[in-house]
Amino acid sequence: MVNKNNMKRIFIFFMIFVNVLYFSQKRFNGYFVNSSIGTLQKEYSNIKISTNNFQGIIGKEFLLSNHISLLGGISLENMYSNYVLQGSNYNLNSKYIGIPVWFRWYDSTENLSTLFVGLGIINRLTIKETIENLSLNTSTNGSNGYHMTSYAEIGFRTKLKENMDAIIGLNYGSDFIKSNTTKITNNANIFLAFEVFKNQNQ
Repeated sequence: MVNKNNMKRIFIFFMIFVNVLYFSQKRFNGYFVNSSIGTLQKEYSNIKISTNNFQGIIGKEFLLSNHISLLGGISLENMYSNYVLQGSNYNLNSKYIGIPVWFRWYDSTENLSTLFVGLGIINRLTIKETIENLSLNTSTNGSNGYHMTSYAEIGFRTKLKENMDAIIGLNYGSDFIKSNTTKITNNANIFLAFEVFKNQNQ
């Protein structure tokens, strides 16, 4: 039996994708999808936990000058880890929604391929966090909260076809503002993105 919630998510994603293809603008002013994978540390008081991180972003780029653009979007993240504390095995699973905003400087916006660096912030809000004690077979909810995280990136962008670019790079960030006892630090990821725009030959 097909889950109605899953069908609704698929339909929403499809409509977003259709709008991305239809409403996109010229190169460096298009809509993009970005996926990243990496690691980070979550600090709870004096406890530091190494955590895996998966993130997806749907967003828009605005070219401000020949070399500088502004990017923003909506992100969904999943962080998980297995760790041992005081002889017990734990599983940590955290889900976040975020609004990343950053500036990107390109070596060139005229060439088919270009290098870039970027700086900005990610505003994260906890959707849900669960901590499972696998040894005792119990589960508790973690603390919800807001995180403002620094963001820095370096990467390479190249044209795939007349209306699509591929982007690959590395990014890094750490919290500098938080509203609870949890702190996200040393967040390092590799990312892959695709940006679509109108065919400039049309």
